[in-house]
Amino acid sequence: DTIEINLLRYGAEMKALAFDSLSVCPGDIVRFPKFESDSPNIRYYWTNDNPNVGLAKSGWGQIADFKAPNVTTIENAKIVIYPKADTAKGKPQVFKLSIKSKVKLESVNSYTICAGDSLTKIIFKSNLSDCKIDWYNSNPTFGLNAAGNAHIPAFKSQGIENDQTAQIQVIGSNNFCPADTLNFE
Repeated sequence: DTIEINLLRYGAEMKALAFDSLSVCPGDIVRFPKFESDSPNIRYYWTNDNPNVGLAKSGWGQIADFKAPNVTTIENAKIVIYPKADTAKGKPQVFKLSIKSKVKLESVNSYTICAGDSLTKIIFKSNLSDCKIDWYNSNPTFGLNAAGNAHIPAFKSQGIENDQTAQIQVIGSNNFCPADTLNFE
């Protein structure tokens, strides 16, 4: 995914468009607009109070695009842009950047059950307490629903005449950031 931030355009008076905050998912490309000015003498110095968001602590000129890192907890940063013209300084512009944490699901062993056997509830665990979980079953003929959310409920397998295999795909997300998919049989 690519996230574009349209936030700054300095004029001769060194004004900027207001921008409050941005939240992105790990792996998104954060693309900053080019700072512009009507005056060729304006240079831009910027600071970042949290390099854990994937951006250096400070720099001069344009902020290069970067990939939001995979973080285990939400990382917040305050970015301040300082326009300078010769010895004069313009009003700093401030915005916040948040990198959301990525869900990591614990692996689940595959199961083998016979017709008529019961399977206990399968509980999915993740690194985040507020993780949303959806799961999909490729073969509902043996008694498990085709899809669901949260944990797989206990169920009794249906009487089937020959061996069956089902792929279960589990997808976790947090604040709309998807996790890597977990698959098992």
